[in-house]
Amino acid sequence: MTRRRGLHMAMICLVLFLVALYFAETAYAAADDVGLEDKKGIEGLLKKKSSADDPRAPNKTQKFVGVASFFVMIVVVKYL
Repeated sequence: MTRRRGLHMAMICLVLFLVALYFAETAYAAADDVGLEDKKGIEGLLKKKSSADDPRAPNKTQKFVGVASFFVMIVVVKYL
């Protein structure tokens, strides 16, 4: 029975892997015309800017969900 269960688990893992592989997008390298000064990390997105708003910057709701998720994680770890 243990061997049969192991085979079932291996098949389920294989099917899940193939589904994830099917839905994954192909990643391409950035174009050569994009300079390093145009690329920004998290610190570039979260700092205050006086210029035009960056469309990639998180809005207030996304920031709130990000901060609130830490408190939810603490509650889940503590009480479960």
